[in-house]
Amino acid sequence: MAVTSSRCLRSTLCCLFYLLSSIHVPLAASLSFHFNFSDPDSTCTAQNAELACSGDAYFHSTENAIELTKNAMGDRNNQSVGRLTYTQPMPLWDGTTGELASFTTSFTFRIKPAQQDSPEPSADGMAFFLAHHPSGVPPPGSFGGNLGLFNDSTNRDARGDDRVVAVEFDTFQNAEWGEVDGNHVGIDVNSIFSADFISPNKSIKSGETLAADVAYDNSTETLSVTLRMNGAPYRVSANVDMRRSLPQMVAVGFSAATGRNVEAHQLLSWSFNSSLAMSPGEAPAPVPSQAITSNRHSKAHSSTIAVSAAAAAVFVVICALIGFVLWRKLRIWKKSKEASGSGGGGELDDEHDGGEAEFEKGVGPKSRNAIAEAVDERLLSLQGDDGEVEERRQMERALVVGLWCAHPDCSERPSIARAMHVLQSTADVKLPVLRPQMYSGDTFHTVTMGGDGYGDLSFGETSTGSDASTGGCNSRSESK
Repeated sequence: MAVTSSRCLRSTLCCLFYLLSSIHVPLAASLSFHFNFSDPDSTCTAQNAELACSGDAYFHSTENAIELTKNAMGDRNNQSVGRLTYTQPMPLWDGTTGELASFTTSFTFRIKPAQQDSPEPSADGMAFFLAHHPSGVPPPGSFGGNLGLFNDSTNRDARGDDRVVAVEFDTFQNAEWGEVDGNHVGIDVNSIFSADFISPNKSIKSGETLAADVAYDNSTETLSVTLRMNGAPYRVSANVDMRRSLPQMVAVGFSAATGRNVEAHQLLSWSFNSSLAMSPGEAPAPVPSQAITSNRHSKAHSSTIAVSAAAAAVFVVICALIGFVLWRKLRIWKKSKEASGSGGGGELDDEHDGGEAEFEKGVGPKSRNAIAEAVDERLLSLQGDDGEVEERRQMERALVVGLWCAHPDCSERPSIARAMHVLQSTADVKLPVLRPQMYSGDTFHTVTMGGDGYGDLSFGETSTGSDASTGGCNSRSESK
C-alpha cells in the first residue's frame, strides 16, 4: 500500500544517509616516510620506486648505504656528482588557503676520504635540499664546491626552476667564495653563499656516523639545523621565506659532489614528515629513473590505498541501495498496474495481502466521525510530527475502504479497481460517511451507499439465515 511503500522508502534513504555519514574517507594525506638503507636486499631499480638515484648515486650493498658519488681514487672518479630524491612532490603551501607547511627531517650519514692515509685532501661535501619538482639530474657543471646544487652561472642568484634551499655539509674551503674554513654546516637560499653557518670543532669527514635534524617552522618561517657528532650538538638557523624562495611543489632529497679530490658521501637512513596534506590528484607522475627499494614505511602510500578502498566500499553500498529502491518501486508499480487492469474481485486477496495486517491493526471500537481513533497509536508514534497528519489521513482512508469492501450488501461493495483508485489517489478523494451497523435480535441493519458510494448512508433490514452472512449474494457485483 502507499503507506507501507512510503515508509520503506524513507527507511532506505535514512540507511543510505547513515552509511555515507559514518564512513570517513581521507581526501588528503600529509607526506611522511622513513627509509633504512641497512637492508641487504635493497637495490637500485626503476620499478615502483619511491626514491630515485641520478648522476653517480647508487646503492652500495657492502656499505649498506646510498653512495651519492664515486668513492674510489682515480682520474675518472674526479668531478663526480649524484642525487637521491623522493619521487613524489611535497607541497610547500596550500594554494587555496595559503597555509604554509611545517616539516621535519632526520637522517644519518658518513663522509670520509677515499683513502684515510692519503696525503691528498678530500672534497667537497653533501647537502639536504628542496628544489623544483621533478629535480631530475644534477645541473651540468655542478661538481666541486657547487655540491650538485648549482653551477657557476646560478650559484650566486638562482631563479625560476634553478632555485634551491639547502643545508650543506661542506668539507672543502673555497677561498674564492669567501669561505672561512673547509668544515662547516650552512643554510643556502638560492645561492652557494650561506645565509648562516656554524663550524664544528670536530671534523665532519672523520668517517664516523653523524646524525642531523632539519626543521622548518611555518609560524616563524625559521629553518633550523642540529648536527650531532659523538653526542655533541651543533646548531644553526636562518629565516627563510619559502613562498618567495621556492615554487609551491618541491622535490626533497640529497646531493653531493667531488672536484679534483675524492671522498665518500654515504646516506644511511632518512625520515621525513610534513604538516601539510597533499591531494592524491595533485602529484604528477614520477619521472622514470634509477630508483631504490628498501625496508620502509610510507604513510603517504598507505593513505592512497585507504582512499581507494573506502571509495570502492562507498560505491558498492550506494549501488546496492539504489538497486533496492528501484526494485521496490518496480514491484509497487506492477501491483498497481494489475489492480487497475482488473475489474473483478477474484484478486482481492492477492492485492490486499500486503495490507491485511495493517487493516487488522485498525480493529477496535468505532464511533461516528472518529474512525481514525481505531488506529493503533503505536503506528503513528513511528513518524515525526510532520508526518503524523499524513499517516492518520491515509490510515483513515484505508479503514473506510476496508469497511466499504465488507459491506453486507455485495451490490454496494466497490470493485477492486475503484477501491485501489481511492487508496492510491494523491488527491483528497471524498470518502463515504460510514454510520455504525445496528444489530438487533435476529435482524441487523445493513449499510447501503447511494450513488457512487460518496453520499450519505441508508439503512435496510435483512433477515438472518443462510444469506445473512453474505448479504444474500453469491458473487461480487461488477456494476461498480
